[in-house]
Amino acid sequence: PENSSDNLDSLKPLADKCRDALFQGDSPPVFYRSSKLFGSPIFEYGSISDIANYRHLFVWLLCDKQTDADFNTCQEEIFNLLFHRNKIIKAFQDSRQIYRELDREYRIIEKNMEILQQQFAQGTVLTLPQLQEFQEQLKQLFCKAVTYTRLLRKLEDFDNTIAINLYNYSDLLQKICVRIESDEEELSILNRFRIKSAPYMRSQIAGDLGYFRHGTGLIEQAIASIRGIVEIEQ
Repeated sequence: PENSSDNLDSLKPLADKCRDALFQGDSPPVFYRSSKLFGSPIFEYGSISDIANYRHLFVWLLCDKQTDADFNTCQEEIFNLLFHRNKIIKAFQDSRQIYRELDREYRIIEKNMEILQQQFAQGTVLTLPQLQEFQEQLKQLFCKAVTYTRLLRKLEDFDNTIAINLYNYSDLLQKICVRIESDEEELSILNRFRIKSAPYMRSQIAGDLGYFRHGTGLIEQAIASIRGIVEIEQ
């Protein structure tokens, strides 16, 4: 209690030592921000912007008996809160892998469309080998459409996972507030994830879906074009 200073900077070296002790022989997560939770200093490590190498740590220095009592009152809710937080972050991490796969497929589709446009622009009567080549391209595009649609659905699934766990996270925050008769401002270091970080993740996925859905249209356009050309020539 004698060290429960309002100056969080004075306690940060102690929090850093706790972090370093937990990550001996490993590169520790960087300091992100500090606040107070239930009246005691809490230090957060691990920036959400570094999602590829994200590791998260709270160092909570219980400097007050009431903090200890409040923690014991809602210990289960806090652990469940962190569980749902981790589910959200993991879903977003996995969505970045799907994003990279979709980006690669989209570039291939665009390249194929350019080649098709050049072939169509020639305006010459197609030979039998050329017709057979177009038919082969048609088969490949059908396979590409299935793969691409599957990846889009995976991205949508990750967004749904984030939405469900964000709802549970918000519900638990509310239960904690009721349990300790406090408001969300008292839980600002936990509430920030609900109002800032998680919505950012969802908006990022929404933007990805909006962009990559154009790829479905490109595939459908290519299939329709090839079918039309082949039928006309035949």
